[in-house]
Amino acid sequence: MIASAQIPAFFTEGEADRGEGLEALAEDGNPAALAAASGGTAFNTPDGASEPGPLLPGDSYIVEFTSAPGHYLDFATMLVQTNDWFFGPQASGIALFDEEGAPISGDITDQVVLWDAGTEVDQTPGVGPTKRRVRAALTPAMSTPTTPFASSRTFRLRARLS
Repeated sequence: MIASAQIPAFFTEGEADRGEGLEALAEDGNPAALAAASGGTAFNTPDGASEPGPLLPGDSYIVEFTSAPGHYLDFATMLVQTNDWFFGPQASGIALFDEEGAPISGDITDQVVLWDAGTEVDQTPGVGPTKRRVRAALTPAMSTPTTPFASSRTFRLRARLS
């Protein structure tokens, strides 16, 4: 998904979720509401696949867009074995052009961080009833909505990648 410098980011660190779909993405991996609310595009079909799905080792998504100086890349993707953590850039997004107006290139991994949506109490990754896979097994076809647990209810930075 992409957002212009004039468009607000998906969230603000230290504030509660705006109800525009980031909670659904962080908890269940569903990008549809966030894409619709942001005017962005959900990139959820791995390269070479015929239908949406998660990235497995060696997989990739291909994202193409048109941009101009002053535009930023903003995205979010679920960390599957957690109940409400997601990867994305700092809340300001990733500048797509440098100060001279030239497109950036190269590895931008150091600009991607791990966020906690704050919508559920943290549990050890991979265990606990609020994890997507565990919850899906307990509630076939996801017929029961997720149950919010007491938490900070605000976005918090969990880790920087480098």
